[in-house]
Amino acid sequence: MASVHKSRRTFTAAEALDSYRLVTLVAGEAALCDAAESPLGVTEYAVADGDLTSVRLLNTEGTIEVEATGAVAAGGLVVAAAAGMVAADPGVGDRILIGLSLATVTAGGVIEIVPYGYGHNLS
Repeated sequence: MASVHKSRRTFTAAEALDSYRLVTLVAGEAALCDAAESPLGVTEYAVADGDLTSVRLLNTEGTIEVEATGAVAAGGLVVAAAAGMVAADPGVGDRILIGLSLATVTAGGVIEIVPYGYGHNLS
């Protein structure tokens, strides 16, 4: 059985994808991850539907960059949000924990985070 020992993997895009967005697998292709889905990784650049995309896997060493839907404070936890973005952890309800923010950002900004593996379901 083959295994990959690198932090990036190439997938076919199941739809048009922007850079710095969380993706999940749908029928073996990369698709935008919604708040209730478990993410696989983060896109590194924008691609059209059907093109190959480079995905930085969440179990990677080091940090990743992801676009935020709202303000996030440095040192704050971030969770999966709609359209492949992350949001500040509200601390309640069902959510998928992505990691720890290393910077403060406003809505639409790209933040550097320390990923916590493949996302942890919280409730």
